Formats: sequence, C-alpha cells, structure tokens
Amino acid sequence: MSTSQRFAFSFLRDGLKFRAGRLYDTFWYSQSNLKWVLVFGYPALLFWVRWRADHQYKYRVYVADSNVTPDTTKKVPVWGKEYGAWSNGKPVYQQATATVQDLKAAVYGGKDKVPESVRAGCHGRMFEDTDNLALAVRSFCKRDPMVVFWDEVTAQKQVAIAVMPIVKEEKLHKNPKSFDAVKKEVEASKYADWKHATVDAAKKRAIYSSGSYKEFQDIVATCELNPIARNEFSRPAKQQTNNRALNGKENRRGKASPLVDANGPRIRARDFERNLRRARTDAERMELLCELGPARVVEALKGSGKAEYVDAEVLLCILEALRSAVEAGHHAGDEGVLRGIVEALLRDPPVARTISRFLTPEERGWIRETGVLARVDFATLQLISK
Repeated sequence: MSTSQRFAFSFLRDGLKFRAGRLYDTFWYSQSNLKWVLVFGYPALLFWVRWRADHQYKYRVYVADSNVTPDTTKKVPVWGKEYGAWSNGKPVYQQATATVQDLKAAVYGGKDKVPESVRAGCHGRMFEDTDNLALAVRSFCKRDPMVVFWDEVTAQKQVAIAVMPIVKEEKLHKNPKSFDAVKKEVEASKYADWKHATVDAAKKRAIYSSGSYKEFQDIVATCELNPIARNEFSRPAKQQTNNRALNGKENRRGKASPLVDANGPRIRARDFERNLRRARTDAERMELLCELGPARVVEALKGSGKAEYVDAEVLLCILEALRSAVEAGHHAGDEGVLRGIVEALLRDPPVARTISRFLTPEERGWIRETGVLARVDFATLQLISK
C-alpha cells in the first residue's frame, strides 16, 4: 500500500486547487445573465473608461446659432423612431494632438459635413482650425473646456461681397479751399483711434478681472466713461433741462439771468424749485408764493417762455400748498393773491397741457375741487376738462 508524499506546505497547494475548483463550479453553474456581465462586461467597462480618461480630453460643445446645429438624429431600423438629437453641452472626447478642425469633424460627423461659416471659440476668443485644441482651451478658455460654435456672417459666401465694399476715394488736392472738413475728419479719426485703444485695453483688463461674460460686457461698455471725482458730487448741474431751463441767455461767467425784473425779488427757476422743496410746511410755501405773486409763480414754474410742459411734481406741490391754505382759512388777507395764483396756473397753456397729459383723472378732479374752494371762475375751471 502506497501513500502520497506530503510536505510541510502541501496544504497550500491543495487549498488553491480546492478554491479554484469551487470558483469554476460556481461560474459554470451560475446564471448566464449575471456571470458574463460581472466577470467580463463590468471589468471591460471600467478598463475602457479608465483608458479614455488617460488618453483623451473631454470638451463640452455648445451651438449658439440654430442654422449650424449638427444633425445627429438616428432612426431605429424597424420601428423608425428618431433618437440622438443634438443637445447643447454634449461631451466630445478628443486626443491631446487633436486640432479644432478635428473637433468640428467629430461634432458634425465628418470634415465634409462641417459648414464653412462655422467658427469655434470660448470667452470671446475665436480659434483657428489649425490650432491645437488642448492648448487653445488652456490658453483662451481659462481651462474651462466649454467650446462654443457659431455662424460667422462675414464668412458666408453670399455676403462676402457686401462685407468688403470698394470705396471710391476722391483725389487729394494740394490746396484745399476749406480746412473745416479736414479738421472734422482728423478729429473723428483721432477719437476713433482713442476709442479703439480704450476698448482694447478694457477688454484686456476684463479678461483677467471679470468673473462672467456679463461683467466683461459691462466693463467694455463703460470704458469710455470718466469716473466721478469726489468734489463733483456737490457741484450744481452743468446743463439745465425741463422745468429748470433758464429764461434768457447765460452771460460769459455762466450765471443765468434772473427770471424776474430788477424791481422784484431775484430768483431763478432752480432757486424757486429748491426753495419750494426746502420749505417744510405749507405755510412756508404759501409765504414764498405770496411773495412772488401770480405772474412770477407761473414764470418761475415754466422756467422758459418756450417750455411746452412744466414739472408735474412741482405743480402738485404748489397746488397742495394752496389747497391746505384754503382749507385752513389762513388766506383772509391774501384771498385775492391766492385766487390769482390758481387762476394764473390754470390759464397758462403749458400748465394746462401738463395737467391733461401727465396727471390722472383723480388728480385732475382734485385740482378742480381746489379751484372751486379758491372761488375761481367757472370759465377757468372748464379749461381743466378741455
């Protein structure tokens, strides 16, 4: 009787054989829909994903214009249902040596299907077809692999002639008769050069300082504006508009001529509005109005004889002061002045146009009630309705 020889580590060999046999039996007798997927399919998928991450770069492609959207739809052979339509942000994988033209070919399904007018870029920069895609994204896109496709109008064949017109230039005469046109051209060219340099410098600064494309647009759009100095906040306005327009021409020092004659109080349109707003109570406003009188109140409100409208807010402020004075009964000594101010305001054409166009029906009714309380004649009240 012979016995097999066993050594000190024979149990390791026997254990490995036993475990290998159990694994083989388990795989052979297990469900077929699970064993092939778990043993071969899942490891192959992990290997492919890892290999793609090591050998290719991922880019997200966005198409801005609908006329250059790639047609990626497919149909089921028997059923005929379409699937796979293009969606912005679709990932496209390319190798490190791929160019921009290779990306376009991958998106459109071939180099012969790429439209001639389509361009690629990101963050306001346009790529050339021969540029290395990875280096272009790293340099221009701030390492953000978001590539935008758009339709370049100037690259289309049908507009190529219209974009580059041939301008006929006149011959330069040696002795021009008038230098006004030459001065205007030089000034326009100087301003155009300054604007181009300013906008270009703003774009270069905004590339590194802006956090979004909207902020980039705002910086470029406001690059021509001058910053406000600290001492300019309290300065008066250089131009007087609307109801603050000055009556008469300005003198050489820039001071406006007064609205009233030399016998009356020296008050300008802007001074009248400022004093009216500074008055805290209606009594102070009535004192200011009675001091000026009906004619001068209307003249100060209009500010200019050519004004078509007056400031509706200032007009309502004056009428509120008059209404409060009428209701309080403090106009016993100035009843004629108060009624005269109301009549002068309602009879003035710019004031009437302002009431009819800019005030609501409720405000017009309130003004009509104020005229009735001030004992204004019926003909003047009818002007409000007209």
